[in-house]
Amino acid sequence: MKYLTKFILAILLCIAAPANAQIVRIPVGASLPSTCTVGDTFLKTGASAGLYVCTSTNTFTIEGSAGTGTVTSVALTAPTQFSITGS
Repeated sequence: MKYLTKFILAILLCIAAPANAQIVRIPVGASLPSTCTVGDTFLKTGASAGLYVCTSTNTFTIEGSAGTGTVTSVALTAPTQFSITGS
């Protein structure tokens, strides 16, 4: 749930971003890249899925703790208020 929540939050922030905001796309895949620069992010799917951040050269660390859950609703109200519910 934590990973999905963060991913949805990132999407909603991009949608609600002001016109001069920079949109950063997060790479997605089933396996982590072999190289990275500190600050890079990667959304891993499949086994050990989650949002990974490059914490030192060529070292990805999963963000948050493992968990599961179901998102039951996502709402966005103009322009910057939103809610995510689930378990």
